[in-house]
Amino acid sequence: MRRAAAAVEDTREEGEGRVRVVLRSAGADSSRPIGLKRGADGLWRLDRYSTQFVDIRAPSAGSAARP
Repeated sequence: MRRAAAAVEDTREEGEGRVRVVLRSAGADSSRPIGLKRGADGLWRLDRYSTQFVDIRAPSAGSAARP
């Protein structure tokens, strides 16, 4: 099984209980920001992620199809 590669490029607090994280992934030519929000239970949840779905590269010819 092949896994997606991603790295955190930058982080920034955006107020009480909110963080912006910029991800660099192997499937895109540019970095992508996401937003995380801390819930009342203390867990971080994905809050903003729409930029993850634009301008994604097509799989290379050597990539195996997933079932």
